[in-house]
Amino acid sequence: MKNEESIVEHVPSSPSMGTLINLAHQDPSIIQTLTNKYIPPLPADKTTMVNYAVSATRVIPPHVMRAQAWSAFKDGARNPVGFGGITESTIVSENENGTEFVRKLVRMGKEHTQAVTLFEPTWYKAKGQDDDSDVTIILSSDKEGVDYITFAFHWIHPDVEAGSEQDKQLAVVYEGIVNNAADSAIKAVDDTKV
Repeated sequence: MKNEESIVEHVPSSPSMGTLINLAHQDPSIIQTLTNKYIPPLPADKTTMVNYAVSATRVIPPHVMRAQAWSAFKDGARNPVGFGGITESTIVSENENGTEFVRKLVRMGKEHTQAVTLFEPTWYKAKGQDDDSDVTIILSSDKEGVDYITFAFHWIHPDVEAGSEQDKQLAVVYEGIVNNAADSAIKAVDDTKV
């Protein structure tokens, strides 16, 4: 209990999920304390909240070098129009080196704000600021040297009833969005000039 209290007292008032995960890895016995303190319970009427987690992986064309692929993905992070149903995008603020920025975008007719962090040269994450959505895009290789891109999307809809017709329709829509984004990314890197 003493160790648990000393760890928890050094946690910031609004820790990121990454911070909580790192703390839990340091001492798995404090997971329940961290959960109780930092992850609020769902309202009683929202316990059947719907989560959509979808992913798609594609092989990057062999003629595209990894640095070229990363450059194309970074450009896509800065201007994702055409990926995953996005029709408009604007960067509203960014840090000095351009590795963290906030973008406003329009997807499926609805405006969203996302905080984007680039972890060059391997992946980037976009976290919704006005909804519970996030996107992670990872550039990886297998032991034979084949390069891949993986898109992982996550949306939370507390207003959608699990098993409802709306739930089923959204599942189909989101599966289409992730596959469209992956296919568009491959087309973008395939068009990259060697």
